[in-house]
Amino acid sequence: MSQEGLNAQWYNVIAAVSAERGTEHLFIYDGYLNRDYFKGFIRKLMRLNRGKSVALYMDNSSIHKEDSVRKLYNFHGILPLFNLPYSPATNPIEACFSIVKSYFKKKRLAHLVNDLPFDYPSVIEEAFEQVAPASVRNNAARSMQILQ
Repeated sequence: MSQEGLNAQWYNVIAAVSAERGTEHLFIYDGYLNRDYFKGFIRKLMRLNRGKSVALYMDNSSIHKEDSVRKLYNFHGILPLFNLPYSPATNPIEACFSIVKSYFKKKRLAHLVNDLPFDYPSVIEEAFEQVAPASVRNNAARSMQILQ
């Protein structure tokens, strides 16, 4: 196995999942999350959900709460919902991400062991395809049980 294959690239991901579609929208980029990336994500999400009510359940990242982003929520009629601080167990996306991470790690290990090239963005997309609508529903229900 080549040592070069062990040097990992990193990517940031913003994902929208729903009980109807599983992974609805995925935004993969290399670089730091900033207001412009997040606002672009929101605009595309709203184009994909034209005419539907949308609630975004998010962590407490400062980008999610910036004034210009809040104005975008209002413009599109988005209901922003923020998770309790330091409470990943109550955020259903965390359980969805565990599915993604598990799939990704298995694929990455197989490529490393077999000394094969690895296309990070493609495997990230494949990993998010593993998030089924039933998983989203179950993860949301589990989060609600914790909150009660």
